[in-house]
Amino acid sequence: MYKRIVSLIFFLITANCFSQGFDSYDIKSFIDKGARVIVGKPFDTYDIKSFASKNASLVTVIGDGFDSYDIKSFIDKGARVIVGKPFDTYDIKSFAAKNASLVTVIGDGFDSYDIKSFIDKGARVIVGKPFDTYDIKSFAAKNASLVIVIGIQTNKKYIID
Repeated sequence: MYKRIVSLIFFLITANCFSQGFDSYDIKSFIDKGARVIVGKPFDTYDIKSFASKNASLVTVIGDGFDSYDIKSFIDKGARVIVGKPFDTYDIKSFAAKNASLVTVIGDGFDSYDIKSFIDKGARVIVGKPFDTYDIKSFAAKNASLVIVIGIQTNKKYIID
């Protein structure tokens, strides 16, 4: 019980810290100082393009909530993107075709064939369970430098239970 309470408190504190957010002026000032930023919704496409225009190498965009056209525009500006479901395999391959070095794919929800195709295109992949050891070794055999393995359980239910 004590462990559950500590885990829940940690989760709530962390969520609260990140949920406060910053406005676009703050993000631009961080970039001006040379800090890397990770942004996504609730910023709109215009804001994120303006961040990338300042110094794209410092900007990473969480793709959740944006459409394929927006993601491609972020890549065109030189920003890194982290994408996964609900984008389909075709969309992700098209992102990688623009500039694979800027694309990281969260593998959850894709099958091993899809993951291998993303690696073949040059995109980084983040994988863990439900992929088995055999699958992950086969991903690494294709190009280990593009494979990031999450070795802990990340299910939110686990944090609260």
